[in-house]
Order: sequence, then C-alpha cells, then structure tokens
Amino acid sequence: MHTNAIQKNVLSLLLQIGQDSFPNEFLAQLLHTNGIIDDISIIPGTITGPASAYIRDDVRPIITNLAGTAHSHPNGVLRPSSTDIRSFAKFGGQCHLILGPPFSFDSWKAFHADGSLRTLDIIEDINDDTDGT
Repeated sequence: MHTNAIQKNVLSLLLQIGQDSFPNEFLAQLLHTNGIIDDISIIPGTITGPASAYIRDDVRPIITNLAGTAHSHPNGVLRPSSTDIRSFAKFGGQCHLILGPPFSFDSWKAFHADGSLRTLDIIEDINDDTDGT
C-alpha cells in the first residue's frame, strides 16, 4: 500500500511533540490505514539527545501497519543525514518525516527511504465526528 497522506491531527501531534522535546530530538513510528498516516507509536525506552534519537532493536515492536518514522532536528535542518537514511532503511516503511523549529505546519518535510524528498498530502481527520452523531 502506497502511503500518500497524513491526517492533520497526527501531524499537529508530531509538531507538538517536537516542540515539547526541544532541544532534544524525538523519534516515533508512523502507522497507516489504507495509505493514510493516522496514528503514531512512541516506544518506551527511546533514547534521545540534542543530536540524535534512537530505539533499541530489542524493544522495537513488530508493527504490521508501519508507514515509516518521524523525528525532529532541533537544529532546524530539514534534510536527512546519512545516519537518518540508514535508520529509514532499518525501520522500513515508505514515508519518513523530519520536523524542526518553529514546529509549525511549514517546518517539516517528507522523504522516501532513500532520503529523496517526497510529497505527502495533509487531510482532515477521517475519523472526525464533528456532526455529533
């Protein structure tokens, strides 16, 4: 299944986590349903610091609906390092996000596993029940 969109509320949550984690990085796994990123998984025991974040292999769960990863770059550089690209390949998935200050809807980018830039649509929450039914 090709991942082609992210729910706005999930992106908003990731941006908030980035802001709350600053000046340290954070790392989360992105989950999808039918090609739409609709949830995240933050793994207990994730090791974070100002220049890196990683999940130990022995605590990383097997996730069947993995879309990719999201992590922050507190330095504001919104492109993957060679370490990031190796991490993308290790985790798997088709879509990897990097978010940075000021953690707004204009301060993130999406990448393929090889580190090349990709597009990702932002859509409203498909489970939004605003009509009260």
